[in-house]
Amino acid sequence: MAIMTYFLCSALFLYIGCIPDFAICRDNTSGWRNNFYRALALDWSGTARQWRNFRITYLTVACFMIPLAVSVHSIVASDFAVSQQPGWHITSFPPYFVAGALYSGCAAIITLFIILRFVFKFEEYLTLPILRKTVRLTFAIAMIWTYLNCIEFASVWYGNGQAAKDVLIQKATGAYAPFWWIMIFCGSVVPFALMLKRWQTNIPVMFAVSLLLNLGMWLERWMIISPTLSNGFYPWTWDHDQWPSMIQWGIVAGSFGFFCSMLMLFFKFVPSISMHEVINLAIKGQKSDPHPEV
Repeated sequence: MAIMTYFLCSALFLYIGCIPDFAICRDNTSGWRNNFYRALALDWSGTARQWRNFRITYLTVACFMIPLAVSVHSIVASDFAVSQQPGWHITSFPPYFVAGALYSGCAAIITLFIILRFVFKFEEYLTLPILRKTVRLTFAIAMIWTYLNCIEFASVWYGNGQAAKDVLIQKATGAYAPFWWIMIFCGSVVPFALMLKRWQTNIPVMFAVSLLLNLGMWLERWMIISPTLSNGFYPWTWDHDQWPSMIQWGIVAGSFGFFCSMLMLFFKFVPSISMHEVINLAIKGQKSDPHPEV
């Protein structure tokens, strides 16, 4: 339910924002493409009433998406937090999951930002000031995630749950230690590179940093699941480390492939840059220019 709710609301938010662009595509295509975009444009003609309704609807859905994102990740986190398993029974899990989702999302945005800028030559639209703002937002969220991580470690270490403390020690010194320390390095140390102004607009550096951040957040998900399942309350699980099998690695690779395929189809049929916003900015720029002919 959480995944489907998130997916449907995100798709609706994306679709509403693309309606003016679908109308532009409708007016500049023919054949089956014209019929396809005509159906998606919903008879958009660009009247003042339509623009007013569009802005109100778009803002309403955007305001609805913010509490939805927080509630969805909080509910998923509560599924772990209400259990008695060591390493999961932690009250800071809901904000920790929300911060982790925002963190990995911002890192993925930086990665896709740079890829689109390089592949489609979108330098005029995906500008360096936009990248700088995204990088600063990512750094702020990274510090929140690191703070919540420290709270989790401190509450477990100074708490009375010996089983939870054993899981934490196993993460830091056991079979999962290399991956746990890589997670800490990628998620809490690498983000400090985002502080340097000269690197905030350095495309190669930011691309490498975004990949490391995504790696750290992927390992964070794994470190939530596997150490607890391999060192829980039941002694017969203590000698069974939860390492991915070839089938599980295939599922992971397939999920990346599915995402890339859906992304390529999106770029094929949907404008990857909001055309109506670019047109509006160009019109505003011409009105503010005292010598437009120059």
